[in-house]
Amino acid sequence: MSLQIEKTIAVCGGKLFKLSHESSVLKGKMVLNVYVPKQFLTTEFKKKIPSIYFLSGLTCTPDNCTEKGFIQIQADKYGFAVVYPDTSPRNVKFSSDCGLDPEDWSLGEGAGFYLNSDILENFQMGSYISEELPQLLAADKLFQEKIDFLQNRSIMGHSMGGMGALNFYLKSLNNSENTYMSCSAFAPVVNPTAVPWGQNAFKFYFKDPETEGRKLDPTLLLKNGEFSDKDINVLITTGDADPFFDNQLKTQNIIDVIKEKKIQGIDVNIESGYDHSYFFISTFVPEHCEYHAKKLGLIN
Repeated sequence: MSLQIEKTIAVCGGKLFKLSHESSVLKGKMVLNVYVPKQFLTTEFKKKIPSIYFLSGLTCTPDNCTEKGFIQIQADKYGFAVVYPDTSPRNVKFSSDCGLDPEDWSLGEGAGFYLNSDILENFQMGSYISEELPQLLAADKLFQEKIDFLQNRSIMGHSMGGMGALNFYLKSLNNSENTYMSCSAFAPVVNPTAVPWGQNAFKFYFKDPETEGRKLDPTLLLKNGEFSDKDINVLITTGDADPFFDNQLKTQNIIDVIKEKKIQGIDVNIESGYDHSYFFISTFVPEHCEYHAKKLGLIN
């Protein structure tokens, strides 16, 4: 269960730790990256460094955003750590009757959808992200005295990971012991029950896809829940040239619900000309990191 350091890389002003561990939740070996900013290395350490979890999208590993998101520069600027988990369990043996098309990159490995499946025992990414991984990081002797992985933390995500980030954040508003100070998402799948990615995933992972899917749909959570008394801090950015804009992301659907329910604290920006790639993400990373830095108490 302990974290193993596979590699340490000097980058920007801090260090990137490439880590691995055996997951009891996912029943296998998992890898992740953790960036500690230059503040982590100082000898005069007075307060725990806050953290931001970044949840990646379909087909990604911890390395995609680590290498192409350029969050580390912002981490040094403001003084937060960054956790880059994997997107699913790996080396899973799927049964021949599970209905998995090996050519379908939107299901299976690299496509865990940050949920707890009641069909596939390895696919418990919901519990992994919300419980096992934060507890493991917080207890590790390398980090425990310097980084706050449990309380003063925020969450970000892209695409499938944006959906996950929104779900974890919205559900944390009713759980003071599993809180996030803020959430942001790049091109998130905001209404998964209404699009092929979500519909297919819920059918693949759940015995009752309609019921379970509704619990994992940020748009429906906002529509059916009571958030008028909540202190919400959410920033969403999507590009209108995203090839998935109309058929998978459905950004307008969440905008409509926010207006209908008069929900405060959620800012949705549709940026002209931007696609779904890390060119898009890296462009708006500074804005998102500044947003989180304010909510984490690092700047005014």
